Amino acid sequence: MRFLILEMRGDAYSGKSTWVNAIQDYSVALTLQWEHENAKYVYLNRGWAFLNNGDVEPAIKDFTKAISIDSKLAEAYYGRGTAWLSKRDPQRALEDAKEALKLKPDVVKYDDFVYEISSGTKRK
Repeated sequence: MRFLILEMRGDAYSGKSTWVNAIQDYSVALTLQWEHENAKYVYLNRGWAFLNNGDVEPAIKDFTKAISIDSKLAEAYYGRGTAWLSKRDPQRALEDAKEALKLKPDVVKYDDFVYEISSGTKRK
């Protein structure tokens, strides 16, 4: 129960762009029940919080952990690709962007991301 409360509060903090608080709640939730069925989403969301807070390495680790739990979690590939791109590693970013698009070909942002990396254009 506490895991879910912390996950939801972390989501609320993320919604308000209060990244440090979100990271704290997600981290505590994972120490309580890292094997919880929602853990992949907590890793995913904490990855985005880290990335939005400018902490690229822990973001990559969290996106990778989410992928290790669920290899079909397209949003985690997209997040990790975004992190790789921020590290100026377009090759790895493109690999993850293509995987996200392969898993969810109907999601326009994944298609746009592949195009952005392939063409060298910047996001708006």
